Amino acid sequence: MKKAVIILPTYNGEKYLRELLDSLFNQTYPLIEIYTRDDGSSDDTVKIIKEYSKKKVKGRKITIIPNKGKNLGCPDCFIELLKKAEGGDYYCFCDQDDVWLPEKIEKAIEKIESESSEDIPTLHYGGYYFCDENLKILYKSHDYLKNVKLRNIIYEGWTFGFNIIFNKALYETIFDNMPKHIYYHDTWPTEVALGVGKFLTSNEPSVKYRRQENAVTYHNRKWFTHLTWRIKMWFGNNDNLITLKNILIEYKQIFGDRLSEEDKKMLDIFTIDNFANYFKKIFYPHRLRTKLIEEIALRSIFIIGKL
Repeated sequence: MKKAVIILPTYNGEKYLRELLDSLFNQTYPLIEIYTRDDGSSDDTVKIIKEYSKKKVKGRKITIIPNKGKNLGCPDCFIELLKKAEGGDYYCFCDQDDVWLPEKIEKAIEKIESESSEDIPTLHYGGYYFCDENLKILYKSHDYLKNVKLRNIIYEGWTFGFNIIFNKALYETIFDNMPKHIYYHDTWPTEVALGVGKFLTSNEPSVKYRRQENAVTYHNRKWFTHLTWRIKMWFGNNDNLITLKNILIEYKQIFGDRLSEEDKKMLDIFTIDNFANYFKKIFYPHRLRTKLIEEIALRSIFIIGKL
């Protein structure tokens, strides 16, 4: 039986952690190992993890990785756990406050195995329910594009880690080609799958995605607050723009000879600075951001030459 590995960093997550762990233990997929590492919690998070690690449940195992007194933060906490979890056949990222529906892992693996092969780096991304703090469902995630392209992800990290499952071939491709620059733990696997492997989607929800009232996230912001945040994020912090550019440059350097001609030409436009590409970026014929206000903001950055 192939093993599914769940990557679960924790930090002060005692409030919802039991609910999450119960949903992981109740997965219908028969063989699961949870790799977890705490980032220095001051509550009972570590106590809860140790409690569940002692449970005798067939096909369930929790491997605790010591933090050695280091607070890594995101995305390094995920990357560190991935490095330790070499023995999996499938890998899943997990947040400490969500709830997984019972067939999440099983259905994703079934789709991967039916539509891909072991030697092709493959990632599956499913639907989810957006919920409030009490797991009241507010809405369902939108249906995804039927043919997602690499260009759909390079300036918008819409693939949230809690809903990503990928195979061993993608795991090995990631660590054989680990970049110096990485923005989020979930963006790089998605970009690799879209460029040199397979990217599969399912619109059926498989996670209850809990957003707490005090969580400062993309989804929790009102329109005006989000707009001012985006202006500050892109126009006020040049480091973010430099990182975005470096990620694309490095991606092209690593995978350039394996990309389609379409993706090569697209990356050339956004990584090579010259007079022709300046206008090609501004008038690029495809949407790069889902929301119109964000697309306008991005094109504005192209116009003033900051990206």
